[in-house]
Order: sequence, then C-alpha cells, then structure tokens
Amino acid sequence: MPDKATALKVLSELECYVSQYLNQKRGIFPELN
Repeated sequence: MPDKATALKVLSELECYVSQYLNQKRGIFPELN
C-alpha cells in the first residue's frame, strides 16, 4: 500500500493527464463538448 503522499502525487499527475487528453479530444471533436 503506497503512502498518502505518493498516492496524492499519482492522482494529481493522472488528473493532469486526463484533462490534457480531454482538451485534446475537444480540440479534435468540438461537437462533443
């Protein structure tokens, strides 16, 4: 079980990745907004 700090770091990186991915998708498919 990872410690809390590691889990938070991973979560924030994942959140950043996901939002970048969604922004990219939105740029390619603006009608999906």
